[in-house]
Amino acid sequence: MVLGGDGTLSKVLYYWPAEIPFAYYPIGSGNDFARALGFRKNPMQLMKSLEKAPKEITVFTYQKGLVLNSLDLGFASWVINHVEHSKLEAKLNKYHLGNLIYVLTAIQCLIKKPAFASLVLENEVGESIELKDLFFFSLANNTYFGGGVMIWPDATAYTGNLDCVYAKGETLWKRVLVLLTLVLKQHKRLNYFQHQTYRKITLKPAESSLIEIDGEIVSLDKVTLSPQKRYIYL
Repeated sequence: MVLGGDGTLSKVLYYWPAEIPFAYYPIGSGNDFARALGFRKNPMQLMKSLEKAPKEITVFTYQKGLVLNSLDLGFASWVINHVEHSKLEAKLNKYHLGNLIYVLTAIQCLIKKPAFASLVLENEVGESIELKDLFFFSLANNTYFGGGVMIWPDATAYTGNLDCVYAKGETLWKRVLVLLTLVLKQHKRLNYFQHQTYRKITLKPAESSLIEIDGEIVSLDKVTLSPQKRYIYL
């Protein structure tokens, strides 16, 4: 049984033997993993699930951990990195307004041109694609990030696919439209996002790019994501 948020669960599963099923009760602030799997914060429902066969899901491992929800560059990593180094969060937490720091930082990211992401993606058969000056980039194993913001409607840990979603934002107006598409869940209706799916992928970011995995900034020159089956009581 794992008690905690997405970051805690991600760390525990990295060391947890893949063949042993686990149970999870979300008590974090975002709980995007539980939200996407339709998990309800009901202790009695959780106890009943232990009497059933566990369900198979897929996570993606890399050299220093695993991806539970998503790996992000550009906007999301920029926001997370600035929040981690902000002194304002502690002050807002005193008034139970800690989540407001993410909104304020996101607005700053729109107005002030952030450090865009550039990278090379290489799939399992050696085909590569170079992507430059992206405002938003995400490799999603889950529908949501950031406490319920949709990355891609079909992304789910129930399949073995990793959804690659990215967009440019050369101007302030285009960056606003990209974020509105996310918030309003219009990914397929509007054409601001590019989308591909992968089974295994290697990412080589430019030196200036920040990488965020499940809400934490990591320092890696190259990331190879490989699928791994896990078993959860739901």
